[in-house]
Amino acid sequence: MTFSRSSSISFFILALFGVLINPAISSRVSSFIKLPSSVESRSSDVSYCEGWRLAAETNNAGTWRVVPSQCENYVKNYINGGQFDKDYDVLASYAIAYAKTINLAGKDKDAWVFDVDETLLSNLEYYKAHGYGSEPYDNTLFNEWVVKGNAPGFDASLRLYKALKKLGFTIILLTGRDESQRSITEKNLRDAGYFGWNRLLLRGHEDQGKAAAQYKSEQRAKVVKEGYTIHGSAGDQWSDLQGFAVATRSFKVPNPISITFFILALFAVLINPAISSRASSFIKPPRRSSIASYCESWRLAAETNNAGTWKVVPFQCENYVKNYINGGQFDKDYDVVASYAIAYAKTVKLGRDGKDAWVFDIDETLLSNIEYYKAHGYGSQPYDNTLFNEWVVKGTAPGFDASLRLYKALKKLGFTIILLTGRDESQRSITEKNLRDVGYFGWNRLLLRGKNDQGKAATQYKSEQRSKVVKEGYKIHGNTGDQWSDLQGFAVAARSFKVPNPILSIWFFFFVFLINPSISIRTSFIKLPTSDESRYCDSWRLAAETNNAGTWDVIPSICVDSVAEYLNGDQFRSDYDVIADYALAFAKSVEISGDGKDVWIFDIDETLLTNIDYYKAHGYGSEPYDDNSFSEWVVQGTAPAFDASLRLYNALKKLGFTIILLTGRDEHQRISTETNLRDAGYSGWERLLLRGPNDQGKSATNYKSEQRSKLIEEGFKIRGNSGDQWSDLLGFAVADRSFKVPNPIYYIP
Repeated sequence: MTFSRSSSISFFILALFGVLINPAISSRVSSFIKLPSSVESRSSDVSYCEGWRLAAETNNAGTWRVVPSQCENYVKNYINGGQFDKDYDVLASYAIAYAKTINLAGKDKDAWVFDVDETLLSNLEYYKAHGYGSEPYDNTLFNEWVVKGNAPGFDASLRLYKALKKLGFTIILLTGRDESQRSITEKNLRDAGYFGWNRLLLRGHEDQGKAAAQYKSEQRAKVVKEGYTIHGSAGDQWSDLQGFAVATRSFKVPNPISITFFILALFAVLINPAISSRASSFIKPPRRSSIASYCESWRLAAETNNAGTWKVVPFQCENYVKNYINGGQFDKDYDVVASYAIAYAKTVKLGRDGKDAWVFDIDETLLSNIEYYKAHGYGSQPYDNTLFNEWVVKGTAPGFDASLRLYKALKKLGFTIILLTGRDESQRSITEKNLRDVGYFGWNRLLLRGKNDQGKAATQYKSEQRSKVVKEGYKIHGNTGDQWSDLQGFAVAARSFKVPNPILSIWFFFFVFLINPSISIRTSFIKLPTSDESRYCDSWRLAAETNNAGTWDVIPSICVDSVAEYLNGDQFRSDYDVIADYALAFAKSVEISGDGKDVWIFDIDETLLTNIDYYKAHGYGSEPYDDNSFSEWVVQGTAPAFDASLRLYNALKKLGFTIILLTGRDEHQRISTETNLRDAGYSGWERLLLRGPNDQGKSATNYKSEQRSKLIEEGFKIRGNSGDQWSDLLGFAVADRSFKVPNPIYYIP
């Protein structure tokens, strides 16, 4: 997703809204954080860049300006090698699968919001000429690119767009482009193959200076007030998806090249149901030609919550999961998360009243049940509560080295430790003994499920417990857990850290009127620790994808080759294709109302359109973002579509979804964007929403949330949302189901 970065490169503090929902990102701003480096212990730039890309995709990397210099080649290879296309295609499939599950009202009020740049339209040609995101963003150059109107559509986004149209969704395009770029954007979209959108929302005069998240949130809120239900939203930036008036489900498409910065004020009782917000049956994607590639993509989908709810590890992935856990990568990934958490913790200014709290989950967070799962198929067997409880009462679960390191560091810093687990009160004694036996001491309290908590979803139960803690005057600065349900809900932490778990998924539910600022509340840029070179970049990418890495500006320098290899290889395509399959499977489960109000939202850049060629020329995200340079790329309008996104787009159209493109591109890039989209094969979108003058300066999450909210006000139901950034998917007015596609090149909050 792209947008007017000239105003977004600065941090913006948003005014408090009456019912503001925080887009799961930043509640505070501090100076950039750099984690300790130990380059001599790093054996592989590829591993580092792989980890950085994943951290960026899942919003763990936080805000960042350019791709790390050492990761330029990695990003280049990722974009050009096919993995980027695969990742996008997977997302499109997820979105389509979700869209098919929606029962459309049939009154044209079921909306899907799309971002434009890097969601529907690809500015990769621009980024190829500007270091693949490794060069600072140049707004002038990028706008020059946009007005060329030759950005291509992504194959996957076209597929998704068209599928949503066919399913009966009303498409609303919400972009950060200026209103002055409407004509060129619309032309670019049509040329790229997108047609039939309901509206294209761009930044007007009143939107200038607004952070992307604010602008898009306001636009979505207006849509919602019109009676639309925003079922889905697709965008490549988290700011496309987060904020308020978010879609029921948002889909983040991959974008490792660019990012927008923003800050949102938080309210005390807010929840964000954006990413995979609705519990649904497990959607099994079709098997691909390579089991290894498929399982790698499945794990990414599971970690980023694109896979939705699932009961068991896919049977063909049992050995893959086994090797991941036993081969060292799992330990490395966990260690990276711990290092990010410690780096963040050191930036927190603690009081002297003992009220600065850090919350920990227990199972698969502090204590490892790997020995149990080894005997039960590494998650490939259905969960058996009786057998697991028999394991728990043995009290022999070991601790994770990384969690012990984090726990002790937090204690030394002065944090008050609160343990919050789904275990039963009857297991208190054995749990406390097990914790002490493995080295955990000095916690403030251990919260377990009582009689009144039985039957409650994990998210609800844990939210209620945190709320009680907050009412006692505690400030929850951090939260660590292996499940999204450990971290989301209400009374969330200022910053949350999700540790990897490819074995177990705990189902949870969201509250309709709440928004979640939990995952990676935006602080400053955190530089990934650099140990074990052979796995460094893989771990960084996972941390980025799951948003544990916090904010980041560029790909770590040592991971340029890794990112390039990922983008240009089969894994990126596989990741994208798996997401597209999940989305498509979900879309097929949606009951379309037939009134044109069942919407699927797409971000454009790095979601529908790939700007990989641009980023190839700009270090694959290792160079600081250059707005002018990227704008020049955009106006060329030659960004191609992702195969996976085009497949998803077309499938959604065929299913009857209304396609709405919601992009951070400026309104003055409308013609170029529309032309690019049509040229890339996208057509039939309901509307293309771009940033107007009033959207300038808004964070991506706020901007996109506002745009989705406007759609909902129009009566659209946002069934699905696809985006490469968490900011495309989170916030308010979120989609019923969101799908984040991989993007290790740039990050937009």
